[in-house]
This record gives sequence, C-alpha cells and structure tokens, in this order.
Amino acid sequence: GSNSITLGTFITNNAGRAVVVTGHGGGNVVFNQITDTAQGVFLDNNAGTTFFFSGTMNLNTGANDGFTATNGGSLDVTGMGGVVTTTTGTPVTIDGVSIRNTGVSFQSVSANGAPNGIVLANTGTAGFFLVNGDGTNARNGSGGTIRNTTGDGVLLTNAHNVTLRQMNLVDIGDTANPGDIVAASNDHAIE
Repeated sequence: GSNSITLGTFITNNAGRAVVVTGHGGGNVVFNQITDTAQGVFLDNNAGTTFFFSGTMNLNTGANDGFTATNGGSLDVTGMGGVVTTTTGTPVTIDGVSIRNTGVSFQSVSANGAPNGIVLANTGTAGFFLVNGDGTNARNGSGGTIRNTTGDGVLLTNAHNVTLRQMNLVDIGDTANPGDIVAASNDHAIE
C-alpha cells in the first residue's frame, strides 16, 4: 500500500520482529517508542515512503540484526537515547535509503562478534548519521563498543556527514584501516 500510517502507541516486543515494513509504496510511516529483545526493525523495498522514528528506540537483539533499512525510501530517527545492542547480529544497516535532513541519531551502538557494527551505504547527502554517546565528549565508551567483528567495524560507502562519538572499536577483523573504519567518502568525524 501507499497510505500514511501513524502508530502512536509504544511497541514492546520479545518474539519475532518489532517492526517489519516491506513493499510500502509511499506516504509517511510514523513510529513512537520501540523496545525490542528479539529480531529488531526491518524496512525493505519501500520506495517513496518516509519513515519517522520519533520515540526512544531500545533494541537488544542478540544474534539478530538490530535496525535494518534497505532498498528505497527515506528515514528520520530522532528519538532521544536510542540504543542498539547485538552479539553476532549487525546492529545498524542503512543501505539504499536516504537519510533526511533531520538525521538518524542513536546514543549508542554495540556488537560483539557481528559481521559489521555499522553499515551505511548510499544514504544521500541531505542528512547525517550520529552516534552521540552521553554528550559529554569524554572518551568513556558511552557511544557503545563494537568488538570482534568478522568484517569492518564501521563500513561507509557513499555515506555523508557521519559522526561517531565516544565509541570503542576493539579487535575488528578484515580491515586495511588501522582505525577499524572503512570510509569511501568524506565529511565524517570520529570524536
């Protein structure tokens, strides 16, 4: 379908995916607070659809991917204090989805044993991606820890305006970059 949808209730989930939207053909889809301890958020093949996540997102998905948005549409994640934590699932993947000018922001992103920690590809030039930590600019790891990945800890391909604050990247595999971040475009900050 292509109708606009606003889901004003809080989503609390411990089985299956908290959110699945595939093949939606337009309009706005608005979510509030999401707490998930199962299979996370999955958006795929939604050309013409704009997604808004305005409440706090707390995804703790273990071996499952946390937040995945691929193959069309645009995205806005503005809820304060968003946390994505996995073990072997990839915490954040945004590929072929435009990040809107209001951006995608998380407080922390963590993984232990995932293929990658953060994957951003073909996200447009209008918006930004931010992991903010606790906002103090202290080097305290409050932005999360990406550890023991089998591939690049942070993989950026045609992604713009990426800022990662207060993150720890430890024992990252399969990377030629000593900083454990592979970036194929500019305008990024590691703070």
